[in-house]
Amino acid sequence: ALNVNDAATMTYGEWDRRSNALARGLLEAGVGRGEVVGLVFDGLDWLDYAVAYLGVVKAGATATHLNSNVGADEIVARMTRVRAVAIVHGATVTPPAGFDGWTATVAALSTSDTSDPGVPVAVTDIADVLFTSGTTGPAKASTSPHGNLTHGRGPEGFYLFGDPEPLLTPMPLGTTASATTLNFSIHTPSTLVICPIDDPERMGQLIEKFRIGSIMITPWLALQLLRARVWERYDLRCVETIANASTALPPAVARRLLEIMPNAVLNMSYAASEAVPAS
Repeated sequence: ALNVNDAATMTYGEWDRRSNALARGLLEAGVGRGEVVGLVFDGLDWLDYAVAYLGVVKAGATATHLNSNVGADEIVARMTRVRAVAIVHGATVTPPAGFDGWTATVAALSTSDTSDPGVPVAVTDIADVLFTSGTTGPAKASTSPHGNLTHGRGPEGFYLFGDPEPLLTPMPLGTTASATTLNFSIHTPSTLVICPIDDPERMGQLIEKFRIGSIMITPWLALQLLRARVWERYDLRCVETIANASTALPPAVARRLLEIMPNAVLNMSYAASEAVPAS
């Protein structure tokens, strides 16, 4: 299911069991249905982040996504705004001192019971509180119910990606993009290969090694790939789909991408942050 920079992997079965154990830990800690739990993860700690995210929603709670880059004061401010009761954080993350709730790592919170906790979740229950990027002012919070994410949906919407070949995405943790990435991975049979952001050389290496069928990028990442001239060192002809988000690609950049990935088609989906779960 998940491959992090060719260094750590997790199958769907492991993800299911580990998130069950985390959900049970949250329930034992007193987290109730509909209460908000902050997820604060950094770097490439995707596996624990994935476990924490599904663990929160399996407990019937609501997740909000953060990373240390926004600063301790902003984390506390956002947690206060959404009335979060707890923070689940990465092993290398220091929780902000000003937070009034309790904090724990995935390892500390997980129980030995990996069975499904069986908490009922309705399509109208809130799965996420997502924050906008703040490009037009202070970051704003919006809510996304389970019915606006993957509830009751099959893989039909992902047939545009063709055969279930690996997908590559260099998305930052603790953001609306990382939440969307995990929801995406639940409904595609493809292995999701996650790599560092701002490292076009690594992207080229992984595309060639795993014969990546689809890549998920932004215009900034597209420009980095072109400036680094990665096609001179790595074979990118395996890519069949280029999925661009955030904003439209400049036509010249789009044309050049299709030249260096001659077997690919280009798909673009971009909207306000509040619309991302629907798109």
